[in-house]
Amino acid sequence: MSRMVDNEAARILAGSLGLFYTGEQDETELVTLRGYLDRDAGWARLQTLDEQDAPLFPGPSAPDQILGRVATTSVLLLEIPPPATSRSLAGQRVSTRTYRARTVVADVPVDRLLTNRVSLLQAEFLGITHWAGLQPVFTESDHDDAGRVTGYRLALSSQEPLTVAITRSRTLELSVDWSVTGSPDTPSVYAPVTVTCRARRPRQAWELLQPLLRVQELISLAHSGFTAATGGKCVPHLAPRGGEPDQFAAPDDHLLRRPMWNGALMIPSPATASIKPASVPAFGIESLGGIAGLRRWIALTESHDRATAVLTEPYRLGQTSAGSTLRSAANGIEYWVAAHRRTASWTQLPKGTKKASPAKAMARHAGIHFKRWVGDPDRWAEDFWDSYNALKHDPSFLIDQPQLRELAESGRYLLASVLLDRVGRSRTPSSHLLNSGRIYQLGFALRQRYGLP
Repeated sequence: MSRMVDNEAARILAGSLGLFYTGEQDETELVTLRGYLDRDAGWARLQTLDEQDAPLFPGPSAPDQILGRVATTSVLLLEIPPPATSRSLAGQRVSTRTYRARTVVADVPVDRLLTNRVSLLQAEFLGITHWAGLQPVFTESDHDDAGRVTGYRLALSSQEPLTVAITRSRTLELSVDWSVTGSPDTPSVYAPVTVTCRARRPRQAWELLQPLLRVQELISLAHSGFTAATGGKCVPHLAPRGGEPDQFAAPDDHLLRRPMWNGALMIPSPATASIKPASVPAFGIESLGGIAGLRRWIALTESHDRATAVLTEPYRLGQTSAGSTLRSAANGIEYWVAAHRRTASWTQLPKGTKKASPAKAMARHAGIHFKRWVGDPDRWAEDFWDSYNALKHDPSFLIDQPQLRELAESGRYLLASVLLDRVGRSRTPSSHLLNSGRIYQLGFALRQRYGLP
């Protein structure tokens, strides 16, 4: 599901000439740059003529923001690393400077922009209504006695947003939005699920973007594929103007929202698999305890990112070999067991346990749903840990790629089951995940080897 809504920010990145301004040399005076703005993979790329009489060393620093005016609108670039420069000293070619930005906001009133901070970021997703438990579109058809369609009705409905505080100053909101464009005889309906992070006071874009990325990774885990945002909105830090609500006092800030593009949210890595149309998730937000489960997931990624990254990185960075996946899963399991060794009794196996390992402790802790999915969890854990040690220490280890892939993926799902149960505060998430049709064949193969089907 990779359709990108045609908003102003996306159109600008199709290629735009313009004047751009950065205050990197003098905080009180903007430096004018003539350049061309387009997209390069997951980054907005601004190629400019380097007309500044600046020394070669040190090189230019990363600007906090770049403002711009193109033929159709104004633009704000955020999240900018240090630029690349190409300096010509002999005069046979021009000197250039190339900037990259991860976030682009369109239709920004440049004369009213106060800082590079923002108070709201919103990401729009298609194809996840089942996961979110929200349904903005309702359809109904009429049929005659022969079963032929004689009428068709489509209704769009707004719903109350689900909101939870993730910190004292930031809130997360899950909702639906919809719009109808086109002529009466060719209407086009756009009805995404929206995930919004809002702050009481303006913050750096990354502080609001990070929760959106963590929720996106959870959605991708549920659908076994990168779930790209199809659009986005941003509320930049603007000076108030008559007729518009105050962006910090008014509950309805829709008039302040500007089209936004973000490479991390919207552009998948070439090595990742994307969500398929009409994809059925392995688990939904309801199994995690509703919107509060998203808050707990975000907190878990912040406190135990070495475990959660094992589950989410394949959807952001791409799949790796079976051996690399197995080592990554084993590292995550070993970390999770070590992190709870002083506070949880399940991490300590009884004395005399045959081939004791973190994988065996985790497999036993995962409960009945993992046991039913894998067969004999002890035998599985012994093979898993033996393969992990052999990959690390035995150069003569003969790798059976299909079996190694099964062990690697099942190790990831074991870790996912335990972490999602922690987020949902019940065994419901692992029940949904391990009974999903997505991994039925993997479970069947494991039960054939380690227990009764």
